[in-house]
Amino acid sequence: MPVIAGNRNHRMSNELTTLFTGRKQILLDEVDSTNKKMTSILQHGSLPEGTVVRTGYQSSGKGQGNNQWHSEAGKNLLVSFLFYPDFIPAAEIFDWNRAVALAITDAIKLFAVDPNSVYIKWPNDVYIGDEKLGGLLLENTISGSTLRQSIVGIGINVNQTEFPETLPNPVSLIKHLGQTISINNLFHEISNALERRYLQCKRKDMTSLRAHYLERLYRMQVRASFEAAGSAFHGTISGVSREGRLEIQHDDGTVKSYDLKEVRFLH
Repeated sequence: MPVIAGNRNHRMSNELTTLFTGRKQILLDEVDSTNKKMTSILQHGSLPEGTVVRTGYQSSGKGQGNNQWHSEAGKNLLVSFLFYPDFIPAAEIFDWNRAVALAITDAIKLFAVDPNSVYIKWPNDVYIGDEKLGGLLLENTISGSTLRQSIVGIGINVNQTEFPETLPNPVSLIKHLGQTISINNLFHEISNALERRYLQCKRKDMTSLRAHYLERLYRMQVRASFEAAGSAFHGTISGVSREGRLEIQHDDGTVKSYDLKEVRFLH
């Protein structure tokens, strides 16, 4: 099966064009999780911004909350990036989450059959259509009133074709495209996009960032079924607050905001 770099209808570099992101790489055959490994290394000394821990297999990959990340060895992109975004106030920390999610979708759009089918499912999943392609896990360190350090864990299903039956809606790039994808090229495109979004945050261009985030938000302004506090209801996502809470307009017209794990999609 041929290996393809991405969608030819879109401009791709297929190489690192960054100043610092992804330039220093720590490549490991297997770790418990790339985020944990990055944390462990930092306990013994400093690392330059943009440093990456990459692996072919995670024995204890972490998802959001207590979720686990399932990945077949050597088939997917499993990586953690180190950033020092101390120009982001702690009170606006979700803007950094927005920037990272946008960067990942910036890159995935280059590979997708239909770039407009690439979404951010609040708060940390990446979707193609109604299927989950991957996700991100940010582990942030706040010092005083600023974001001092961020370990950005990213997992993208690339060339895996079979998944555990317990996963409701997984997809991979190979299943989406019908062709093998270069994991290295995807890493390059994500690194490039991360640096662009990082610099956007540094320029304080938050109005544009927040608008782009809503444009890519899964089921934005689409009536859907949700569950909160054990009760199902219908509503429409109307936005995301500055703090990162999901805002849903219920059918009775009231708008309520929900924090992580307070609400979930039903269908």
